[in-house]
Amino acid sequence: MRLLLKNVGVLLVAACVLLIPIGCSNDDDSSSIGLVRLSFNDLTGSAGRVMSNEISSALISLEEEDGTPVFITEEVTLYDFNGKKISEAIGLPVGTYVLTEFHLIDDVASILYSSPLIGSELAHLVENPLPLTITVSANEIETVSPEVLSILEFEPEDFGYSAFSFSIVETVDFLLSVLVFNLDPLVLDWELTTANIDITNGGNTIYEGELEALSNEIIIPQGDEDLYVITISKDGFGSFTEEYTEEQLSAYSDSPLLMYLSL
Repeated sequence: MRLLLKNVGVLLVAACVLLIPIGCSNDDDSSSIGLVRLSFNDLTGSAGRVMSNEISSALISLEEEDGTPVFITEEVTLYDFNGKKISEAIGLPVGTYVLTEFHLIDDVASILYSSPLIGSELAHLVENPLPLTITVSANEIETVSPEVLSILEFEPEDFGYSAFSFSIVETVDFLLSVLVFNLDPLVLDWELTTANIDITNGGNTIYEGELEALSNEIIIPQGDEDLYVITISKDGFGSFTEEYTEEQLSAYSDSPLLMYLSL
């Protein structure tokens, strides 16, 4: 029996898992980390040409093989590259993962296309409905191809989702380095060092951790207030506390904010 399909456009999204070999010592297991990158081209379906310039990001949910969440409706930015849309690279340890949710959204966070789930009313319109298995192996390239349908004229339930709703966490990203003065007569200069960091917003701690002796990338959730209080501490040195606005921190996205500790 031949199925009569509704007039919908189907966009095939090729998600390339790129695993790049990394030179390392026997004590370094960084070679077991792979890079995941999504990419796709414009394709013409029965509903007309899919305009990739309408799409700015992908929303993905990814689990480990045992069901442990890795990403829950995570936004992945897409970029134009030689007529294609590609995503920023995502590092994943070698292993087996399951893609359980996939949407394409525009720059105002409206979902335009979604991948149907197996067993849903629209699952028969694509060859491989979700979930899809991704095997990340060292020094190999794994290609995954989720297919998406326009959500126009359909309800979330038609795709197998309870709702097309999600919450994107706005973040503040910046670089930060900590320096101490080396009193060695042969040095007598400031040098990078390790330290501890604590960031509060509105009296609530939103980030804490350890900093390495390099340019550290810090990603914090956007606070309810515009003022962020950063405290740097290190054993044997006094702590240093300074306040910054979101605009000030964002100015350090390319070159690091330098914080100096003294004895």
